[in-house]
Amino acid sequence: MNTPPDPIAAAVILAAGMGSRLHSLTADRPKTLVAVGREGETILDLLLDRIADCGIASTYIVTGYRHDMIAHHLEGRADSDGIHLVFNPDFAGMNNGRSLLAVREALEGKSFLKMDGDLVLDPGLMPLLTGGDGGTAALVDDVRPLVEEDMKVLVDPETGLISAFGKHLPASSHGVSIGLERIAAADGPLVFDAIDRMIYTLGKGDGYYEDAYQLVLGEGLAVKAISTRGLGWQEIDNLADLDAARAMLRQC
Repeated sequence: MNTPPDPIAAAVILAAGMGSRLHSLTADRPKTLVAVGREGETILDLLLDRIADCGIASTYIVTGYRHDMIAHHLEGRADSDGIHLVFNPDFAGMNNGRSLLAVREALEGKSFLKMDGDLVLDPGLMPLLTGGDGGTAALVDDVRPLVEEDMKVLVDPETGLISAFGKHLPASSHGVSIGLERIAAADGPLVFDAIDRMIYTLGKGDGYYEDAYQLVLGEGLAVKAISTRGLGWQEIDNLADLDAARAMLRQC
């Protein structure tokens, strides 16, 4: 008898960073609270709306820089009872792998969606991860031309599984991992152990969570590449990205 897939128990938004490349807008607020929507919605508001549209009732937001502003902002949301803040005390000195590790206690043993707090997403993207077989998977844009800074992936054409993550990978790679993954309940301990090892054994506090995934791709972690199917998304690092995100949302 086939085992039904694990339901997604929660979502995680990594929103601890300082957003230094958007300093003109983030000097007094975290990047996730920058207004981007047609009616002034923040990046965070839109992510929370997308999560709610998928029927996920529990969301963990990992905070750091200007934690207080995020807490205050959420007071105005009707779904605030299902939103939990987790503070990353190392936000200024470590990378996003440490932010994901901050939710280990809350989420180990549960299936969850993980996303970066500076993502703007077409409404059709998140549902691509909420169905399927329930295994661990990453959304991969296999249409957009790659640039050096992208977190690129190699994909096994026979299995559809990601064989490598890395910014160092060549421009001929399969695509870019957009920062939105589904972590299966059975894989949570493996992922969190890998992040812990990356930071505290290998001394790579500046490592990305994808670097931790890479550590265990050959040790039991299988990550399926799910195409974004050409749907729009934008990671916001600078003012040009913000303009692109706003233009994209006008078309959604």
